[in-house]
Amino acid sequence: MTETGELERERTSADEPLDHVDIYDEDGLVRQDYLALIGEALEAEDVEYLRHNVARLHESELGDLLESLEADQRHALVRLAGDAFDFTALTEVDEAIRHIVARASAVGKPVAIYAQSAERAKGFLEMGAKLVTVMSDTAFLRGAAQSALSVLGR
Repeated sequence: MTETGELERERTSADEPLDHVDIYDEDGLVRQDYLALIGEALEAEDVEYLRHNVARLHESELGDLLESLEADQRHALVRLAGDAFDFTALTEVDEAIRHIVARASAVGKPVAIYAQSAERAKGFLEMGAKLVTVMSDTAFLRGAAQSALSVLGR
């Protein structure tokens, strides 16, 4: 058992999901100890834990969780949750981004945003973002390496 703030994560049984916890701190942000639990489950590829606990979140909570995770963790969460992942949460995130872009544009402020993929970057530009950075250096290098290895049959 690993201690992470007020929450403790017991990986004894996926049949015993966490009681619904308030994932937000007093400032309305996703709690750091909750993020640590999810991070541990993602690193361990604990599919059962994620499917039984993350899948129970409301779409708005899941959207907030996604916004709080690193890009590679987001991808892992969607992949590991499989059919249990609530894709309406992505709509929730997009609606929030669309709202921010519209409000900023209305007062003449340009919007800059990071996108974890070229497809996402295109979507942000279509929403009206003026500056979009695409992926991290590491992601670009990983993609190029994977492409080269696939050409070589490795």
